[in-house]
Amino acid sequence: MHRLFRALDCKRDVPAAQLVAIRSALSGLNTILERAALKSDAIPELHTYCQKHGLDFQLVDMHHEWLTDSCTDHTTAGRRLQELRDCYNVSCGPFFVSIIGDRYGECPLPQHINEIEFCHVRDTAVQLGKDVSLLEEWYVKDENAVPPEYVLQPIEAKLPHYGDRSEENEELMDHYHNVWLNTFNALQDLLYKSAQAAHQRRAISTKQLNKYQLSGVEAEVLEALSLDTEPSKNCVFFLRTLEGLSKSLADPSAKNFTDINGSLELDSAAQEKLRFLRDSYINEKVDPENTVRLGTVWKEGGLDPSEHTEHKTYLADFCSQFVAKVKQLIDRVVDNYVEMQYLKETPIKELYYKLLESSAVSLAHSQKFVAREDVMSAIRELVTSEESKPIVLYGGQGSGKSAVVSKVATSLVDWTGTQPICVLRYIHSHTCTHTLLNEICQQLCATNLEGELEKIPVEYRKLVSFFNDLLLKASKWGNMTVILLDGVERLLPTEGYLTFDWLPAELPSGIKLVLSLTDGSVLEELKERIGDTQRFVELSDLTEKERMILMDSYFTHRKRRITAKQRVLLKNALQEPCSPLMLTLLCREVESGSPQLCQNGSKMPQSAEEAADIVYDGLESRHDPVCLGHVLASICAGRAGVTETELLCMLSCCDAIMDPLCQQTSRVDRTFPHTFWAAIKHDLDNVMTVSLLDGVLVVHLAHEAFQKVALERYGGGEQPIRKQHGDFADILSGCHGDTKLSPSHINAEVKNGTPTEPSLAALQQFSIRQQNELWYQLVLAGNLKDLKSKALCCFPYLLAKMQCSSVYELLHCFHVASQHVLDAEVNLVLLAMEASISALIADGQQLGAQLISRLVSMKDKGDKALDSLIHQALEWGRNHNKALLLPHTSWLITKQKSLVKTLDCPGVRHMVTTADTQHVICTATDHTISMYSVGSGKAVQTFEGHKDNINCIYLSHSGKFFLSGSDDKTVQSWCLETGQGLRTYSGHTAAVMCMTLAHNDQIFATGAQDHIVRVFSFECREPQQVIEQHTAAITCITLTRHDDILVTAGADCRIHVWLLNKKKLLNTIWALQPEEEPPKEEQVRVRVTGLGGRTTQGGTATLEEPPKEEQVRVRVKVRSEEEPPKEEQKEKKPKKKKKKSEEDEPSDSMDDEHTGGNTPPSSPLPPLPILVTPVVSMVLSKNNSFLVSGCENGDIHVWALTTGSLVHQLLGIKGKVTCVAIANDSVFAALGCENGSILVFNIRTKALMHTLQGHQAPVTDVAISHDDHFILSAAEDDTVHVWNLDKMPVDREETDSISKSVTCITVGTVERDGSSIALSGGKDGSCKLWSMDTYKMLHHLQDHVKAITCVALSSNGTFAVSGSEDTTIKVWSVDNGLVVLSFVEHSAPIAYVTVTSDDTRILSADIKNSLKLWQAESGNILLSCTGPSLLVAVTPDNQNAVSGDRDNVMKIWTLSDGKVVQSIKHVDSISCIAISLDSQLCVTGSHDMSLKVWEAKTGKLTQILAGHDDVVTCVQVAEQKQRVVSGSVDKTVIVWNLNTGQIEQTLSGHTGTVTCLGLANDADTVISGSDDGTIRVWSANTGVHLTRMDMYVGIRDLKVPLDGTHVIVHLTDKAVVPILQLLNGKVEEVKFSSETTLDEEKKRKASQTQKTAPGATGGSRLFANGRKSTRGKKQSSRARLNSGGSESVSSGYHSNNQPTPKHRKKSKMCQIV
Repeated sequence: MHRLFRALDCKRDVPAAQLVAIRSALSGLNTILERAALKSDAIPELHTYCQKHGLDFQLVDMHHEWLTDSCTDHTTAGRRLQELRDCYNVSCGPFFVSIIGDRYGECPLPQHINEIEFCHVRDTAVQLGKDVSLLEEWYVKDENAVPPEYVLQPIEAKLPHYGDRSEENEELMDHYHNVWLNTFNALQDLLYKSAQAAHQRRAISTKQLNKYQLSGVEAEVLEALSLDTEPSKNCVFFLRTLEGLSKSLADPSAKNFTDINGSLELDSAAQEKLRFLRDSYINEKVDPENTVRLGTVWKEGGLDPSEHTEHKTYLADFCSQFVAKVKQLIDRVVDNYVEMQYLKETPIKELYYKLLESSAVSLAHSQKFVAREDVMSAIRELVTSEESKPIVLYGGQGSGKSAVVSKVATSLVDWTGTQPICVLRYIHSHTCTHTLLNEICQQLCATNLEGELEKIPVEYRKLVSFFNDLLLKASKWGNMTVILLDGVERLLPTEGYLTFDWLPAELPSGIKLVLSLTDGSVLEELKERIGDTQRFVELSDLTEKERMILMDSYFTHRKRRITAKQRVLLKNALQEPCSPLMLTLLCREVESGSPQLCQNGSKMPQSAEEAADIVYDGLESRHDPVCLGHVLASICAGRAGVTETELLCMLSCCDAIMDPLCQQTSRVDRTFPHTFWAAIKHDLDNVMTVSLLDGVLVVHLAHEAFQKVALERYGGGEQPIRKQHGDFADILSGCHGDTKLSPSHINAEVKNGTPTEPSLAALQQFSIRQQNELWYQLVLAGNLKDLKSKALCCFPYLLAKMQCSSVYELLHCFHVASQHVLDAEVNLVLLAMEASISALIADGQQLGAQLISRLVSMKDKGDKALDSLIHQALEWGRNHNKALLLPHTSWLITKQKSLVKTLDCPGVRHMVTTADTQHVICTATDHTISMYSVGSGKAVQTFEGHKDNINCIYLSHSGKFFLSGSDDKTVQSWCLETGQGLRTYSGHTAAVMCMTLAHNDQIFATGAQDHIVRVFSFECREPQQVIEQHTAAITCITLTRHDDILVTAGADCRIHVWLLNKKKLLNTIWALQPEEEPPKEEQVRVRVTGLGGRTTQGGTATLEEPPKEEQVRVRVKVRSEEEPPKEEQKEKKPKKKKKKSEEDEPSDSMDDEHTGGNTPPSSPLPPLPILVTPVVSMVLSKNNSFLVSGCENGDIHVWALTTGSLVHQLLGIKGKVTCVAIANDSVFAALGCENGSILVFNIRTKALMHTLQGHQAPVTDVAISHDDHFILSAAEDDTVHVWNLDKMPVDREETDSISKSVTCITVGTVERDGSSIALSGGKDGSCKLWSMDTYKMLHHLQDHVKAITCVALSSNGTFAVSGSEDTTIKVWSVDNGLVVLSFVEHSAPIAYVTVTSDDTRILSADIKNSLKLWQAESGNILLSCTGPSLLVAVTPDNQNAVSGDRDNVMKIWTLSDGKVVQSIKHVDSISCIAISLDSQLCVTGSHDMSLKVWEAKTGKLTQILAGHDDVVTCVQVAEQKQRVVSGSVDKTVIVWNLNTGQIEQTLSGHTGTVTCLGLANDADTVISGSDDGTIRVWSANTGVHLTRMDMYVGIRDLKVPLDGTHVIVHLTDKAVVPILQLLNGKVEEVKFSSETTLDEEKKRKASQTQKTAPGATGGSRLFANGRKSTRGKKQSSRARLNSGGSESVSSGYHSNNQPTPKHRKKSKMCQIV
């Protein structure tokens, strides 16, 4: 392995592919049932078994055919043997399985006969008097073979329609089949008899004679056994016997199971060969363990398991034995490969296979490499020189860059005279720079610094720094280190960085870096970065000498020779310089005998694309163009290729191929024949290559030019390509429609649930192949739903992808997806991951916690994929078997960018989006319409037909077509899929200005400049109705959701509301022309009628004047803009306050003052404000409640549709509004302005939510996506902007959080049900009571008028206490959240409050040293003292209190009378205090960096704990475990042994001050918070870091309830209260690969003998005999301690005046001195 890490080593014992590939020889029609049984039962089980060992599995039935067993087809028989050889080369385990029954089978004609042997056979035939013309016709001499040979021509070469299964040539095909069958029999008889005679004359050997009488199956058996030196390890044989078959030869089906001659007797010669094969040859060559003998009874009609139990039992036995034998051979492979076993336990397994891949590619290239002496000489000089800059090799496509790089790699030893360290990478597909750098660092570390492997950082900048440091270290290893990177133009930059910012301009001595790339912009970037042009080597076209050398090398490598005729042909074609690719293609064409590239003396192609076209023309002449096209398109579907299994599955899913095949052969099995693929694969030899990728072998086109041309020729356009990718994605997911597909690298379909062992199962559930390919296929398929559910919003997928690659690679997937699709949920997950990148780099196990914390606030808001993602993350966390902190509340806001993306759309004026918002259809100033992909920004379709400006566009509700209206006086309908025009609608006498379409897509209405509304039937080109009422151009038109009400607006300043089916005017919102002098008072006739009609179609009609009884006189008074409308001047009655959710909830009904639904108003219309300028934009809300109109002067009015009354006018608009759109929730509207901005309003509240600025010219159109997530705006700057529609105002408050900063927290337990609760206080004077089991707020406690300073909970969980800067203390009922008692005896802000463990008394203290003990129920003061009060603690037995003013002294005093028992002191200020549950010990921490342990009752010092290097900030006591835990400014947590006073563990990891501590699981688990923004969980027993949670905000305090299952967190200056769930906190021996291990010095320090401070009095005394211990009291004590506020004293203060409770009992007065 070290040899491989240090340099290329291609002769490996372990195959590069993790593949068990088996070819089965199940001959003819007599094994149909066995094949079916293997496919349904055995193969799936073997797939699963191989996956457990990290292996891929493939079984190919070489005899799977459509018509016959095809032994008459010599080409197919030859391909089977080649398949066997290929399979042996790639399989790491068993490669051949055969079932040999009672039939020997037919003997195919030999495909190749040596020239001398052929002459002997032919001459013998002549001597025997036989006609050899048929022999000479079909066997043609191959002049290129070495030695020369005669080759049997393909059947199609002589009989062109032999394989043509088309319906029109069916008869011709049958004829040619009969012709060939006669030819086959004649040739077989001639060759067999002539060869026998020649053998008798000793002209040919016995070995030569055998090939004329070998059956197809025996030939395959002999080939397999000849390949393997140990066939017993890799071949399995099943020998089947059918008892009684020889007695039933008259049965018509018997001929399929045994050899029968024309006399219905056994063919004795064939049976003798069969007996020799079964009983002699196989027994001699194969281990008996790998030979299985099976049998069953023959029944009339053959094998039928549905009718005969014996046959059913036989098939079950066969399958079980098959599986057992193959498993046995796989086990041998796994057991024998020690390296493979070792790699299972190392983090470099993928690196290992990556190196094998590079080695194999290098060997393949270097073996074929010739010439290029000048290039190699230049590179050698640069590599061996002292110059330290990178070397760049560049050239055009097909110039041989990869071959040169490979040759450089294998030449390094000769050049340097030593064994250099070689790092070689071929970048076949787009790769993130982070991934490449990580692989390079892994290989360099594995070479000489294995201990550094775990130190490779994940964060990109740190990785670049680590890479540079590693190069410095490598320069001192003595051997030269050479890094070779081929294809760097395919590198993708890590997000936020440049592609080559990692590339050092100067390298350390002894380090060489060689880059190769294709000409282009990347080359210019490298020239600018490196500077020295002498370091650049160009690969130009081949010289004449190099062309001749390469031409000879081509034929020599293939063990062929070039004839004189071919040499002349090549020389004539190679008059001009060409690339190695072009020369290789030419040689291949000449060798094949059909030189397409230089046909008829034409010149060589001038480009690789032109050559590819010619090559594909030649391939189409030899293969079915449809089948060939789908094969090539399927190969191009993968990112860097497809496996053969994937390819066959895709072809099996292709109806264009399979439907004709199934129809012609009447077969139900829709599996694409492997032999078809093998035939095409053979001819793709020079344009296709096989590589190792993701641990599996993939086939891909060798050059990008061939892929590009293949997609252009065979892709079929956008929709077929999408389908191709969709099929591929289905295959990767495990199923395509109703056809079950099971490639070996495919696991179970992705589901929402998660397995029992989530982390491991996530890795097993998604193979590396799936991780790297599935998301990409779904993106290109445009399958947004599956992309989210199976990949980018699927938590197991995200976890597996991140853990097997990196967070950067995962982010790369999201960025690529965002360039192809537009989706709010994908964007949100991307933003959440980008914001969490530092946490994920530190510990990948935080993925679930980070996603939950950032996205949980958006759960249950209609985003199903997000809901599912969060649910999966929560389930994963609950099933996780390692310690984990899982958030259930949100405190991190995923801030979305306003501008999502910009599309360049030349001349855009109007637009409409498709229902999924993936495409936008835009009109342009050049009279065309273009459809753009919103994701990629590319134009995907163009619609041409209008002859003048296009004024409006409308997409059908079905999404199949759209309409456009133009100045050319026509409306056109267009097919969205084909881009073709459907119909042209005439009848307009002026420009069409606007249109609307009914929801059933059957009728549409248009408004024109001729003042007329026309209603059309979609099927009729002429208008069905004509409506004339407006007196100027109609500018806007819309229909209600029931298509019964039509609303029109125009330049005549009028908005008309029509009942469409009755052709009647319902309402008119009237307006005066600007130049007219409005009368002071004018009466306008407005008819009001019901709006419940339905749409009907009728003939052309004009509007009737409404009958008098339906007319209502409405008085409209003209008012100035300053004068408010009359209804606004009236005093409104107070209304019941609605909840925010109710106010924002869309509704079909209007506000209280408006009538909802389709019911006419019950009272006359109120006075209407008058529009003073033409209406230029108008839109109707989806619920038909609001009508928003925009006027030419910029006024925006919101109207009630049912009444026509003004709801309100939108104010705060600067500039003219040009267009309006309303969201589907009927609440938000987007307004496009002439100044280039977009305004987002809440049309119910009139609030301006956002102003979006980005356009540099007037906005011409605006739309809101159907899911209300995005706003799209078009402007005259030729762009379409996509914006996030943020429905919260800019100054929004965080959901479910305290509106101002949290000041204090505590936890407790409700005794009656055992539930955990938490209480938090905030600067706004409110408290919130939380359930830690449901993570919901129980009560919002509001009665204080200033900031809360401290909180407490009773031990039984029945009441809560809060203290405030308003000097009052409130007692709250936990059940109903009401104030039970207000305590107002303090005159200064409250500093501390706690409840005694018996829940009867409350101790409170203020900042002016006043302490009061009072009854919780009545507020009666029991004790009033003066003394230190800023840091207070009460013993759990309620006997004593300890208090101080944060100086170096604290007083122990009795709660009964306030007398001081003792003063305890430190050298410096005391910062924290903790008291043991048994009330015996008191531990204090100080600025003097020490802790002191005191007897709580006497104040006697028992221990001094010294070990911190800075101020002690927090302390916890666990007397049951004899432990004290402390945190410090020195960033460490120390676990102390109370018995010895020594350090048990030093917990290092925080990068900031440790501010708080919590204990869980009987003090076996320590939870620490720090101002570095992290919470960490540790094992107190071992010191192992268990897990962490990055909060991104400094931690001020945390509390842990008694059961230790949750953590409530107090963040610094944050108005949120995170609640975390602690899972598996007892797990101890757990380390994360991404977690930095403890520094070795600190480990040694922690394990050394710990310090004991001088003056200590020895071991601590626990006073166990003095305890009053019952379980209930201990729980109460712990609960009281957890709820105490002694360690959280706020520095801010508040006030409140409350009445003094009456009937106070006289209290004791004392002074603590």
